[in-house]
Amino acid sequence: MIKRLLCITTLWALIAIPGFAADFELGKITESAPDDVSSAISELLSGEALQLKDGDKPQYSFWFVKELPLKAAPESSKKALDQIADVTLAGVIAVHVAHRDYRDDEIYDDIYTMRFGVRPEDGDHQGTSEFLYFLVLTPVQLDEDVEGFDDLDELAEVSGEETSTGHPIVLSIRPVAEPAAELPTLTTPVDKHKAMQLTLPAKIKGGDTTQVTFEIVYEGIGHL
Repeated sequence: MIKRLLCITTLWALIAIPGFAADFELGKITESAPDDVSSAISELLSGEALQLKDGDKPQYSFWFVKELPLKAAPESSKKALDQIADVTLAGVIAVHVAHRDYRDDEIYDDIYTMRFGVRPEDGDHQGTSEFLYFLVLTPVQLDEDVEGFDDLDELAEVSGEETSTGHPIVLSIRPVAEPAAELPTLTTPVDKHKAMQLTLPAKIKGGDTTQVTFEIVYEGIGHL
């Protein structure tokens, strides 16, 4: 399946970032999620993906959910991530080439679900990342049900089953106070960090719709 995704060339819209150290480019592909993804999850995903490429080589492809469920209306753009419950499905990611996650653990080339989490403030994470929010990556063969996890502990345990360290695979995400004029785009939120800023449609409990803007850090090391 990864080989098939490497060959995708349809509707490639490059968004060049001058001087961007990693030389990644951001574009969109009109392609449904890989067949490896369960039908229950696949039907919630957008029919197009955001893709990061290094030259002509895809690095990551992201299929996000059509609509994020929110617990309540966000007070502001910066606080929007507070309204997303732990283990909420964010989408699916294809990792085409092995990379390092935010903890500096290896992310193998595979296809993963992405679920939201908030770092526990239990005294074991003092002096760690500035922001509490992250995405937990789980191989799709271990995550086939939309409501497949009761809590973050269970999700973390399953995510870590096939890693060399036993730790869950995590990507840091950051709230955005003032979104960029044109989204999606690539950003450098802090030194030695590279991120993708995007906006997703969201639905507030009770029926109202809104949007959530945030950044996914795809390059950079920290602690969660």
